[in-house]
Amino acid sequence: MINRTTTDSFLSKAEQDKLEIFAKDEVMLETVKKVLLSSIYDNGILTPEKKSVPLRNAAFSLVSGDQDKKLTDEQVGRNLKVMWNSIDLLESAYEQIKLYNTKDLMEKEIKKNIAR
Repeated sequence: MINRTTTDSFLSKAEQDKLEIFAKDEVMLETVKKVLLSSIYDNGILTPEKKSVPLRNAAFSLVSGDQDKKLTDEQVGRNLKVMWNSIDLLESAYEQIKLYNTKDLMEKEIKKNIAR
């Protein structure tokens, strides 16, 4: 089970308080996540404000890039694996941040108590 103990061990009380504010702001949480993910991959996520570019995504960029730097299939696979691991680590970090959303924790606790 994920808990805050490890994260609390390297954050000051002021940092924990700021992280709690950040975790409660769902829009900011998602905005920062998109920015961080865009540095790992940019797959032209479909949004009303943006036209789709079907041939633009992380996997295709590995095989359609500069012809002078042609990657072998093994190198493409290795790079895809690294991208996946990066995204997985980012998701784990976000799960850790969400533990600081005390509003959600209190709502879950209230629902749990009501069901008794």
